[in-house]
Amino acid sequence: FTKSSPIQTTTLIRQDKMSPNPGSHSKQCTRCKKVDQTEFSTCRFCGTAYNWVKPKVSGQGLDIGALFRSPIFLIIFCGLAILVGSPMRDKLTTHWQRQVLDQTKQTWHESNRKISNSPTDVDSLIKRGDANLTLFKLQDAVNDYTLAIKLRPSADLYRKRALVYDTWSKQQEASKDRESAAKLEHH
Repeated sequence: FTKSSPIQTTTLIRQDKMSPNPGSHSKQCTRCKKVDQTEFSTCRFCGTAYNWVKPKVSGQGLDIGALFRSPIFLIIFCGLAILVGSPMRDKLTTHWQRQVLDQTKQTWHESNRKISNSPTDVDSLIKRGDANLTLFKLQDAVNDYTLAIKLRPSADLYRKRALVYDTWSKQQEASKDRESAAKLEHH
C-alpha cells in the first residue's frame, strides 16, 4: 500500500514484526526503486530522502488533447457553432429560396407568354399550373390544370390537380381526381 502526504511519498512494503528494530518498515525509494528495511528518512543505496518527489519538467507545453476532451471545450465549441452556424444557414436558406422563387417566376412568365400566343399549348398550361402551385396561386393552378385536362386528359394531370385540391384542403375534389386518374390508367 502507499502512504501519501504533501510532505512524504513513501511506498511501505510491509511492517516486519519479526524485525530486530520494532519501529522499522520496508521502504521503497521513489528514485532508485530499491527496497530498504529502515527507520531512517533517506535511502542507504542512493541517499535520496524518502519524501523526494520527481520534479516536474518545465517546458512540456500545453496538453492540447486534454483541452479538446474537456467538457468546457465542448460547451464553448457548441455555443460558437450555434452562434456562427445559424446566420450562415439562414443566409443559405434565404438564398436558395430566392433562387427557387426566381426560377418559378421566370417559368411562369415564359409559360404565360407562350399561352398568350397559343392558348391551346398544353405543355405551357402544365408548366404555368406547376408554377402557380409553387407560388401558392391555387385557383390559377386549378384553372390551368382544368384547361389542360379538357385539351388532353391524362392520369398525371388529374393527380396534379388532386395535389392542388389537397393543398387547398378540398378532399372531395381531390378524391374525385384520383379516381379519374385511376380510371384513365386502367383503360
